[in-house]
Amino acid sequence: MSRIKIGRNDLCPCGSGRKLKYCCLSKLDRTPADTSRQQRSVSLLEAADVIRQCATERCSRIIVLGVFVLCADKKGNAWLFEVTGSDAVCLVKAGEVQKVLIDENVKTIEIDYQYSFLEQDGLLVLNAYENKGQVIFHKQKSSELLELFEQVRKKCTPELLASLHVDQ
Repeated sequence: MSRIKIGRNDLCPCGSGRKLKYCCLSKLDRTPADTSRQQRSVSLLEAADVIRQCATERCSRIIVLGVFVLCADKKGNAWLFEVTGSDAVCLVKAGEVQKVLIDENVKTIEIDYQYSFLEQDGLLVLNAYENKGQVIFHKQKSSELLELFEQVRKKCTPELLASLHVDQ
């Protein structure tokens, strides 16, 4: 569930509404030119790179990739949310890329999450694991993200959830 197949003529996963070949393909394509016609997978690491770039360029964008929602805003912030576990990590803060552990291989994805999140009075509230600080998203962004989180959760069956989360 960590990878999805996206062809050159499919819509770009960055959410721009443009075809991948006219949008982020050059940022994502790390394969030799002779294999560019083959369908390829877009990984979480690649999506995180795209959303980081958007944040550093101060553009707003949201990417939904399986159980993950990545968002960038015009203030130069970028977040990665794992919807089924209600975990989050800050990828970019005020235009500065943050050091974040994302280890992805064929079978697993490990992320050093910094926050848990919940909906409180219609707002998206993030609670830091380390320093107990809070981040509260404004009403409009909260509404948009919470709606996406609900759509992702509706797609997740109990069997799928059991296969996604590994007890440690």
